[in-house]
This record gives sequence, C-alpha cells and structure tokens, in this order.
Amino acid sequence: TNEHAGVKAVAEAFGYTPEELASLPAEANMGLSCGNPTATAHLKPGEVVVDLGSGGGIDVLLAAKKVGPTGKAIGIDMTPEMVGRANAAAIKAGAVNAEFHLARMESMPLADGSADVIISNCVINLAPDKPAVFREMIRVLKPGGRLAISDIALKQALPDELAKSVAAYVGCIAGAVPIADYERMLRDAGFEAVQVVDSQKDLSAYAKVENQSGCCESGCSASEVHSELTTLIEQFDVNHFAASVRVFAVKPATTTAALSHLKETMMTILQVFDKPMCCSTGICGPKVDPVLPTFASDLAWLKDHGVAVERFNLAQQPQAFVSHADVKEAIRENHEVALPLVRINGEIVSKGVYPSRSQLASWCGVSLLKPLEVTSTVTATNCGPTGCC
Repeated sequence: TNEHAGVKAVAEAFGYTPEELASLPAEANMGLSCGNPTATAHLKPGEVVVDLGSGGGIDVLLAAKKVGPTGKAIGIDMTPEMVGRANAAAIKAGAVNAEFHLARMESMPLADGSADVIISNCVINLAPDKPAVFREMIRVLKPGGRLAISDIALKQALPDELAKSVAAYVGCIAGAVPIADYERMLRDAGFEAVQVVDSQKDLSAYAKVENQSGCCESGCSASEVHSELTTLIEQFDVNHFAASVRVFAVKPATTTAALSHLKETMMTILQVFDKPMCCSTGICGPKVDPVLPTFASDLAWLKDHGVAVERFNLAQQPQAFVSHADVKEAIRENHEVALPLVRINGEIVSKGVYPSRSQLASWCGVSLLKPLEVTSTVTATNCGPTGCC
C-alpha cells in the first residue's frame, strides 16, 4: 500500500517534508516523484496552478493549500485510473478548489492565458513530443506566467542497456533528454529566463519502493518493471548519467504590472552554512582562504539583485545547523566535509565547496532582475590585535 515505508522514503528523498505527507490522504502519494515542484513554485493565494501528469494528486493537493480558496489547482492526467484516484483523494482532503481533467499534456482542455503557474513532477521526460508539450504550456500560461517543474534530464549519453530498456523508460530515465536540449526546446517554444538546475538528488532512491515502477504513470506491470529497474540501478550508477532537475522558465510578460509580479514571485532565499570561522565571513585574520573574499563579493552582489542572503558560522551559530533537519543530517553523514553547505529556498543545492557566481546566479534566478555584468569586490583584512574580528 501507499503507507509502505519505501513510498514515503522516495517522497522525502526528493523534497517532500514529513509534515506535507502527513497532511495528505495516503493514496495521493505514489512514490512517483523526482522533486517537489510546489516547494519552488512560490505559489501565491488566488493563483491558478496547473499540474501536468498529476497522478494520485499529491502536488495538486499541496498546491490547493497554497493558493487557497480564491485560487485553483488543476490536475491533468492521461489515465482514467489516476484521475479517479486523485478525485477520491481530493474529496477525502476536502480540497474544494482542486479539479482533475482526463487529457494529454499536448492538448489541455484549458483556455489560452488561463494559468499563472504550471508545475509537473517527473512526467515531461515521458512525453514523446516534448516541443508540443512546451508549446501547449506557453499557450495556457498568462503573460508573465511561470514554470516550476521537477524532471529527469541527462548529463551524458546513456549506455545502450539503459537507453533501450523499457523499465528505464517508464522509470523516467531512458525518455529523458540532455539538459542543453531541454533548455533549447523551452526557448524555442517562446520561454524566457530558462533554467535547468541539477538538484543533486539521488536517483537510486527509486529502488527503495517495492512493486513500484519508478515514476511510471501508466499501465505497466509494476512488479516486473520495478525488478528490472532495481537491477539496472544496481548495475549502473544512474546518477552518473542522469539528474533530477528543477526547471524554471517564464512566458514573456507584456505589461509593467506582469513584470513587477514576476519579480515578486521569483524572490529567492539563499542560506550558507560555513565551517567554524573566526568571523561571519572568514575574510579576516592572517590566513584567509583565497576563495572566501570572492564568495563574499558574490553574496553581496546577490543581495544587490534582491536575493535574501543568510549566512551561518558553525563556531558562532551552532543552533542554526541543528534547527534545519536536512543540514543536520548532511553533517551527521559527512561531518565537516559537508561544509560549506548552500540551501536555496529550503533545498540543499551544494555541499563541500563554495559555488561560483554563475552557479549562484543560475540557482537564484537573478538574471530575471539585472544583468550579470555588475561586479563587487570584498577584500580580506586583518582586524583586531589577533588578526581576527
């Protein structure tokens, strides 16, 4: 059943909190995720959000809570079984602002310019005609509307055994396209500010679910597919070839109001958890890591672009490291090697290294606000009689 520990383990591995899962009917979560798009979509009360490949309804029900009674959450799925299951879950959850339609992603029964946000969770990779899906998305979105998608994309070509495997296809691996192709197809459809970001989630989590076929959404033999998929995951390091990605893009806004709304909805919170240092930035004292002044400059630059930056030093703010469960777990597993650790909007995006400015810009979406040519500098100094602030 969907109370199986493996189903919950997959959902939590890809970004759902235990509290979110506990708030939903068990049948809404089928362990078919490769991310949590509602965590990164910045949904606002009153918005209309459309979920493509809604399955058991987990993301629609979470979105319905976020957009509230003045908003609407709409699920699109191609199988009657999934639509029936999701409707039952919505009734059980009392989600009166949720609805589900039996339709294909390439032909949604929705009016032009009717949605504020489109989300999807590990389904686009299954579409045989991805450009058609992206064109339909841009038709349905309002000007200034946005995408927040979790999906699988390729980092490099798959070995033949994976590329030709039916199990790997319904397991959301073999149907995936390279990250660069994903970005290109979105731009060709008319989207702007396209970002396809590796979330660094472990795809081998799919092997935890018994009798489950990865992210398969349609009538496959679950036990046989799961068995073959588990064998492939054990044989190949799928994380070497494929990635769970977060996809962001925007339909061009045509009015000043739409642009202003876009800026508001894309506001980002960046948190840095540093190793023990004598001061908050580590750029004081006689032995300064040369990476730190550059990183401090990059954070100052991000602040100038409207990103909310928070920085925590293990020596001075240890409570911050234990108050975030994922940070605490990363340190438990990897000790101080996990530091520095970077979180974007509550999700870990980097461990053990200081990211470059271009990586930070991509993750934070600052290109939506200002060009990258702005530069700032922060220099290392010796301060105080001991050379430490």
